[in-house]
Amino acid sequence: MNYINTVKILIILIVKDINNIQIRMLNENDNELEIIIMISDSDLARLIGKKRLIIDSIRRLVNVKTPREQKRIKLSLEAFNE
Repeated sequence: MNYINTVKILIILIVKDINNIQIRMLNENDNELEIIIMISDSDLARLIGKKRLIIDSIRRLVNVKTPREQKRIKLSLEAFNE
């Protein structure tokens, strides 16, 4: 499964500045995959959401496990100034 594309599709639906989205895979081992999401500073609050509901929902969606893949996905957020 291509987790980076899945995360990007979900984020494009939420943020305003879709041209300043960068998603990278940092670490991957047998049980865990770490993905970092870098977005513009103005979209950070929008992606986090009230009481962290949006980012937590995205984390839950990408962590739905299939019988073939038993990996835990860790998402991290970073903002950069435009």
